[in-house]
Amino acid sequence: MANSIKQVSQNCFRVLLDALAGDASVTIGFSDKTVAANLSMEAPDWQPRRVNEVVASLQDLVKVNAPVPTSDVTAAVPISVVKTGTTHADFVITLHNDTAATLSGTLELYIEYVH
Repeated sequence: MANSIKQVSQNCFRVLLDALAGDASVTIGFSDKTVAANLSMEAPDWQPRRVNEVVASLQDLVKVNAPVPTSDVTAAVPISVVKTGTTHADFVITLHNDTAATLSGTLELYIEYVH
């Protein structure tokens, strides 16, 4: 299976990822980003916005659910999720296999814009 990303609603993407090797990462960003990423989302309406006189960045507004293994694994493999950047151009989600040498199994996750 190849990594894939599919928009399932205006505010949600479903991501399927190949197994991550130990200490490996995969990145997800927007299609018009200025930073490199392995996968891209086409979501031009996902932007920072003002909430109660405070600007909420994309780190605040984009929710990433915990990756769930979709294939058999012999032991739980911790996958960390880090969101960096604050604008459409530099926002990137990084998923990282936190083990040194254990394969994660294929993963499924959902990325949602909370508006």
